[in-house]
Amino acid sequence: MIIPREVLYPVLLFIAFLIVLNILARLVKGLFKVFMTLSLLLVIVLGAVFVAVYKDARAITQGGSVVMALDQDKKLCVAFIIKAGEGNGQEPGDLQVLNATSISGLKHFIDSHEGFRAFIVHKSMFEKPNISSVKAVIAGKELSVSEIASIACSSELANSLQQQGLTFLSQQMDDTTVKALMFASAYSKAIEEHGNPGLFLAEHIKQGDIDVYPKSMLFKVLKFMPRALFNKVAAKFSSEGVKNK
Repeated sequence: MIIPREVLYPVLLFIAFLIVLNILARLVKGLFKVFMTLSLLLVIVLGAVFVAVYKDARAITQGGSVVMALDQDKKLCVAFIIKAGEGNGQEPGDLQVLNATSISGLKHFIDSHEGFRAFIVHKSMFEKPNISSVKAVIAGKELSVSEIASIACSSELANSLQQQGLTFLSQQMDDTTVKALMFASAYSKAIEEHGNPGLFLAEHIKQGDIDVYPKSMLFKVLKFMPRALFNKVAAKFSSEGVKNK
């Protein structure tokens, strides 16, 4: 029996359609399984990251000793310690100068002292247009934070102080303490101008102006957080800060 073409073709097309539909169904089912597996893995990873960030943030907010360091071209200029519960480092009495002469020496100190974390500020941060113009008063002399940071990193401190009319400082304290005071003054004034210490720190870590050691999960997430998401979070905290004032 010969099946007419006008009957055979639709039947063949229908069979082909069923075959393709079956293949697509299997493919979609396979992709759905892959999607669900990846989604589950993503939830697990994000959950682990969230827990790590939470623990890190909690440890930081509960206190710990911080080393503030200033470097130029990967060379340590000066570093000082702010212990938990102490002042903000703006007065000489608050500064415990760290006896480290290199970044590797600084990291060795951090590694050998539990509960310490270092924030390494690059001198180039003070040279950015939105920061370099900020002024601070040092012993009655008004200087830009860029000039103050330059003094803190100067290899010829006596000459730098003389140029700014601050020679008497080196007569009252040792060179390292003078540099620590300069760095603390420049950094605290830059923060004061910004208005929010936490956001200032976060923003400049994000921009690469400040390095953190050791770089725990919180700071890794901060560093690689998409800019759009970071801006939304920053805006939220900024507005909350204004409301709480």
